Amino acid sequence: MMTIDPDEAHVFGVLMATIGATVYLAAFSYYRKYRQFVDTVTSAARSVAEGFVRVEGHAMGEHNLVSPMFQVPCLYFALRIIGVLDETRNPLTYSKGVKFYLQDETGKVLVDPTALRPDSVPMIGSNQVSLTGWKSSGPGSFAKSQAETSSESPSQPIHIQTFTADFVASYLAAHPLSVTARMALLGGGEVRLEERVIAPYQHYVIQGTCVDNPYARDPGDVRMISKGPGKTPFEIVDETEVTLRWEKARRTRVCLWAGGMILGSGLVMFIFAAHEWVAVLACLVFLGTVVAALKAAGIPVKFG
Repeated sequence: MMTIDPDEAHVFGVLMATIGATVYLAAFSYYRKYRQFVDTVTSAARSVAEGFVRVEGHAMGEHNLVSPMFQVPCLYFALRIIGVLDETRNPLTYSKGVKFYLQDETGKVLVDPTALRPDSVPMIGSNQVSLTGWKSSGPGSFAKSQAETSSESPSQPIHIQTFTADFVASYLAAHPLSVTARMALLGGGEVRLEERVIAPYQHYVIQGTCVDNPYARDPGDVRMISKGPGKTPFEIVDETEVTLRWEKARRTRVCLWAGGMILGSGLVMFIFAAHEWVAVLACLVFLGTVVAALKAAGIPVKFG
């Protein structure tokens, strides 16, 4: 019969409880986003008001770009280099966009995609590329290659390996302490590229901050959706409102149940090997953490 050493039970119990608590507490972050989504009413494009808004419609624009990897006509693109991290510990991303309209049956509203959260934009594909030819160019070549992404020269396809290597080299020149960028270039290995685009005439749901447009040229441009202050969400997805609501609720439920079960299992294992007073203290800390997390998430907690 297999037995568990008390010291090992202590270690595994604490490890499981820590992982469970992390997952469990992440659920409240998802819950805040879910409540923010539910509490925000989808606005009609014609009557959108100032402040945080959500609008659903089709993307419309006149000045299209061409994405660098798949050469897709678009209004915004984000080329992400998975494995090369920037100073925010996110994948190194090169993005470019033009102002466009989100149009529904009531009218249209202007959108400025600058500072859009790249990972919220729908992905059209990914590819593995090698950076072995990066020495043939350099950081100075990156600015020149950017001009080739405009819609004015769609017949001149970009050599994606050189473009990516120049982008990484340009970032490394500005951030010489970047370990992941240096490893990507000096290693000469393969990196995975991920391209995300906002395509014209496609259906999207956008969440952002509606502000006055200081460069309005006609009455339809008086309001503009853009990035708000601080951590205010600014994202766009190609799903319906019902699908988004279900997805945000699902993430909350999964983290709550999975985190709670892992945390409970860790506490049981810890109690198995701990003295009684330690077990009681651990349970009290657990209950206090749960109550604090519930209150922080805006969920009412009542006793008695």
